[in-house]
Amino acid sequence: MRKLKPQQYLDEFYTGVDMTTKTVTNWIKQGKIAGMQTPTGRWLVLVEDEETDKVVIDSLLAKLEL
Repeated sequence: MRKLKPQQYLDEFYTGVDMTTKTVTNWIKQGKIAGMQTPTGRWLVLVEDEETDKVVIDSLLAKLEL
């Protein structure tokens, strides 16, 4: 699982869309996306690693093929 700052999240998933980091923070507070607040008060978005998911899926498929 990766932890992204709101601006990094926007740059990666909403390129070219005119949104502010406050929107992402509000989504976290409303429970629309996974996130957390650091002890210093910064908000981070929690994003699942697709690579990790692919490795798990591949290993499960390998076991099924046996």
